[in-house]
Amino acid sequence: MDTKAPGYLKDAGYPKYNPKKAKKLVEQVKAAAGGSFDVVLGTTTDAENSAEVQLVKEMLDKVGINATISLQDQGTLINKALQGSIDVLIWRNLHGGFSQSSDADNYPWWSNRNIPTGGINPINFARFDDTTTQDLLTQGRSQSTLADAKKTYTAYNKAFAAGNYITPMWYVQWAIGYLPEVKLTLPPLPDGQGKPLFVYGRIPVLGLSASG
Repeated sequence: MDTKAPGYLKDAGYPKYNPKKAKKLVEQVKAAAGGSFDVVLGTTTDAENSAEVQLVKEMLDKVGINATISLQDQGTLINKALQGSIDVLIWRNLHGGFSQSSDADNYPWWSNRNIPTGGINPINFARFDDTTTQDLLTQGRSQSTLADAKKTYTAYNKAFAAGNYITPMWYVQWAIGYLPEVKLTLPPLPDGQGKPLFVYGRIPVLGLSASG
């Protein structure tokens, strides 16, 4: 979560980097799995992504996890992610957001309630469905005050970290460069919030940004 988002915590409770403890846990897995701990790391063929996943592989190798890299074209990787058919997915498009409601930044990605097709939300790539995070996400949708939202999403942030469903690697501040003389008239946002932005050639239809 962004520092301005309701529920942000400087330390949400994610485990600290600890190779010694990791090795012990890996040995426990190996003992229960016939002596091996094998995972497939999936990412695209992009040079930067390939370098990043190679670094992750080296870190896993050091603690005894046999990691194999699988480079896919973007379309194939997206399909594998939606199907949940890859062990470890390197993904960069998760929205930490700084909107007034953390709902817009979390519910679409992680909630498994009210899914039209039933079952797991396909962009919940980790396929987790624990009661605590799901109840808090549902509760967050009905909060009418910022104070209540902060309370709910703080609890959610801790529960999400406790489950360790994803491992955040870094947070990127995106920017769009433009010349002052370039003018673009954008339509008003239908939900009446924020100001419209022109992002990736598209104009968002919801007021998820307070920027101009």
